[in-house]
Amino acid sequence: MRQWKFTDVGQIDLALVEEYLEETLKWAETNPAPTKNKVTANSSLQVPPLLKEALTSDDELKNAFEGFTPFKQKEFAEYIDEAKRDATKQKRLNKIRDMILKGEGLNDRYR
Repeated sequence: MRQWKFTDVGQIDLALVEEYLEETLKWAETNPAPTKNKVTANSSLQVPPLLKEALTSDDELKNAFEGFTPFKQKEFAEYIDEAKRDATKQKRLNKIRDMILKGEGLNDRYR
């Protein structure tokens, strides 16, 4: 990384700055930015069976769930799937059902 510090406008060499910008643009064209590992609409969302059953039986819940971004859908799915006991999974589903219907994300209160 290059870093230039100027304390006076007279110190700026425009030809050198132009050369640097051209070099940077050429480099950017040949080296695309790295992609972050994020959830997109094309990636497959693994919906746990309990949540899938709730979504198929309740159209209002399904429509509200589909209104969320893929990232938030994944948060809900992982929240239920992380529980080990079926009773805990059911409690978590009951907890997030109201949140989904209100359009509130799982961690929206903390962001």
